[in-house]
Amino acid sequence: MSDEVVTKAEILSLVVRVAALSAISYYTVKWIVDAMDPTRKQKLRAQEKAKQLMAELGINSNIKLNEYEMVIASNLVQPSKIGTSWRDIAGLEEVVQELMETVIMPIQKRDLFSNSQLTQAPKGVLLHGPPGKQSSPLIN
Repeated sequence: MSDEVVTKAEILSLVVRVAALSAISYYTVKWIVDAMDPTRKQKLRAQEKAKQLMAELGINSNIKLNEYEMVIASNLVQPSKIGTSWRDIAGLEEVVQELMETVIMPIQKRDLFSNSQLTQAPKGVLLHGPPGKQSSPLIN
């Protein structure tokens, strides 16, 4: 057997080549997986829609959202574009008044309810039905 000596330069060269090959392999596989993603077009459309809606609502565009937040943001509804109001709900005046007092007012006047649990997400309130139709809130 011969005494083969491996120099530091050879080890360093080997480490650099392995690191470069690993990086190239990682980014190649990532690119292939992204290209094969069947929901890629939907994600891109949701991202564009979310950016547009956030700009219209005056939300800072520098906010970085993950893909799940982007899907939620793409479904935002602008309050100015809703054609219905509380007056359009017929026959449920008491329920509408209760919702206004327990859900809407604490959100609009946060300073008055700063130490209250009313500013937290309400429990047991479910609004159902499309806007413009008579919707009945279910309150537990």
